Amino acid sequence: MIRKSRIRGLIMAIQEDCALRAMIVDHNRLYRAGLKLTLESANVRVVAEGDDLKALMAGSDEAGGDILLLKLPRAAAVAEALGNARQAFPAAKLVVIADANLNSDAMVTAIQAGADGVLLSELSPDVFLQSLRLVRLGEKVLPAQLARMLIGGDARVSHMPSQMRQLGLSAREMEILRLLVDGSSNKGIARRLDIAEATVKVHVKAVLRKIQVTNRTQAAVWALNHGVACEQEA
Repeated sequence: MIRKSRIRGLIMAIQEDCALRAMIVDHNRLYRAGLKLTLESANVRVVAEGDDLKALMAGSDEAGGDILLLKLPRAAAVAEALGNARQAFPAAKLVVIADANLNSDAMVTAIQAGADGVLLSELSPDVFLQSLRLVRLGEKVLPAQLARMLIGGDARVSHMPSQMRQLGLSAREMEILRLLVDGSSNKGIARRLDIAEATVKVHVKAVLRKIQVTNRTQAAVWALNHGVACEQEA
């Protein structure tokens, strides 16, 4: 039997997604159509789209959306495009969709120019949508290579706030967060760390609270986008 609290949580999640309005800028109409279908399948409303910002603004009959997704054709256009986007839609979260042609330097430029997130085009739909939710909540969502640069103190991104030092996660909570990325169950985590399953549940709840997400999937996405899993590999 499904608990009432679980039902309320599902209703709130659906309502939150329904309230999310997105705008898409991409010169590739086929990719844009696919992205629109992905968003709308998750109850995200696409209020405007276009080949570029000018076309987007001309085709929009509303004040704008909550998130503006920008897929840029070349790295040189990043800073200028983000500056124009911020001026046109000051209240929107700006997310750059990066493909293989957008190198790490261009991604750093995007963050420096005010992007609220950089998402790789090869992400799965589920991870992409979870990442957008994190951006909406105020998180900086980054690819793993940018997260490594941040953790390593790269001078180009040293101005960015280091949330990892501010969250107060214990060493044990960091271990559990990494195991959540691996998809481990509470029982699996307990066996791996040689602790009681009840203790794992307590730690998982603490992790979710500290990183301000509501479930294990969101925690795993948050960890990947903030380079938590990468720390273990270093």
